[in-house]
Amino acid sequence: ASIIREVEREYSIGRFDALVDEWKGTFPSTPALLLFLAEFEQSTGLADLATSNKLDDLILKLHDGDKSNLDPVSQAARHCVSSPDDLSRIEFVKEFVSVLYRIGAIGIRLEKGSKILYSHLDMPIIGKSSLTAASEIKVHPMMWGALNMGKGILNKEAA
Repeated sequence: ASIIREVEREYSIGRFDALVDEWKGTFPSTPALLLFLAEFEQSTGLADLATSNKLDDLILKLHDGDKSNLDPVSQAARHCVSSPDDLSRIEFVKEFVSVLYRIGAIGIRLEKGSKILYSHLDMPIIGKSSLTAASEIKVHPMMWGALNMGKGILNKEAA
């Protein structure tokens, strides 16, 4: 059993690194977004993400990071800093949840009682306009080891 857990952890770390490498050109905020997930349970509501004390740290990190204006999450972070209100926070959360769904790191339950959607099985993209405060995310099991969820034991630093 311990060998299987170790192999699963190594696989998870490899998937984490592969997602970062594959998407860093399009979404430079990917490493920070993935590591932010480690602060939460495997399933979390968007409202919980938007009211998290750790969200401010993420917003400031992304505000000060990529200045290319190409990363929509970094753009949303800059908007949060320039217009700090609840609406800009929830829009920021919707933006980064949409990106994490698109890259395959999370699944999304759009409304209570609906099934969890995954980009590789269902719709490849869910726009932020489809998300509400009642929506929730589920971190894909392939990320659990790398994000120290469940039986994972690695706590990675930002790449």
